[in-house]
Amino acid sequence: MRSSRRLVALFGLLAWLGMVGLSAWYAPRHYIALLEQQLDGSLVDALINARVSQVSLLEGWEHLAAQVNSDLGHLPAAGRWSALRECRGRVLRVQQQEFAPPGKARVMVLGRDIGAASMELALGISCSRNWTHILLGQGLLALAGMSVLLCLPRPLSTTQRQWLARLVEGGCPRRRALVLARSVDSFSPTQHALLGILLEADAMQARCDPEAAVEFALDAADCALSAGQLAWFRCALRLHPGDWQQALGVAQSRPDLTFFPAERAVRIHGIELKLPSTPFFYYYWYANRRAAGTEEGWFLNPSSNRPDLESAAGLVHLMEAESGHARAINELADKGLRAKVLDQNRSKVKDNLTALLGEELSAAYLFEDSRDTRTGRSRYRLALEPDKIVLSAA
Repeated sequence: MRSSRRLVALFGLLAWLGMVGLSAWYAPRHYIALLEQQLDGSLVDALINARVSQVSLLEGWEHLAAQVNSDLGHLPAAGRWSALRECRGRVLRVQQQEFAPPGKARVMVLGRDIGAASMELALGISCSRNWTHILLGQGLLALAGMSVLLCLPRPLSTTQRQWLARLVEGGCPRRRALVLARSVDSFSPTQHALLGILLEADAMQARCDPEAAVEFALDAADCALSAGQLAWFRCALRLHPGDWQQALGVAQSRPDLTFFPAERAVRIHGIELKLPSTPFFYYYWYANRRAAGTEEGWFLNPSSNRPDLESAAGLVHLMEAESGHARAINELADKGLRAKVLDQNRSKVKDNLTALLGEELSAAYLFEDSRDTRTGRSRYRLALEPDKIVLSAA
């Protein structure tokens, strides 16, 4: 707004200077043109009479010149607010007889053809400008023009036109959408992104009140969300349509993976997910290895014909401490830790997380693998860094 006012002020100053120059240039020319229309007939008639009535042409011309100089010696400018103070005229030439040099005066030539002859009278007209009236009058006009410009609504920017179309498409009345679109133009990138997500019906599974969406984005003026956080905001809206504050809280949550063994649940970046009991404990077991730094979290899949009884004992102890499923505990105790069972439970964890968060957001909280060069078997660990794993929370 301040920059637009400066532009209007600059435009007003330039317009004022231009109008002052135009008025100073045009006023005497306009006045002389009107004077020429008034004098053309009467002075030529006087010139003809002087020629006829005088014995000597020179005496007739001199008499005419003296009379004209007397009549045109002082020509007050018309109008109270005229740009001219006064004008003066004098005879420069009658026919071929020169009476005065033109100097800086504007030359006006009056003439008429009489049969084969022609009559001609040249006048010099000079005007003095009333600079007070010019400066003040044009200044008032410039101020009036500036006032009109300031009262007119500013044209919409490209961004504002885009938001206007989206708001109207979202069901907002056009007049109100126009007001909202102007306010949106000052939004930060985060506010623009939040409003855009709110207006996406697919992301919310419901259409929203555009005006309420703009108000929400206005309240988020202090937020600065990364592209990744905005993706979590969109995900939370999909899970909780209409709960914008909760979605914003999810976006601003720490990117931690928190386990709740008693509930068989995890909280990922502020979003809670309850898992089936056995896949939860396998997920929890991998998380313990990653957090403790045991072999940097890696666990080599056992050979297909030789289950890992020692590692199975640790997982059994973990499941018994948290009242895990008895059948799963007994199977581990009897048959050991097998590659097939590990693969199945990792797949179940992946299916649950992907169904809730989508492939892109869940990837950081799932497993990464590599090939063991010595045995040729695959090994797995949680992809998440240890400092983002919270193993037990109240």
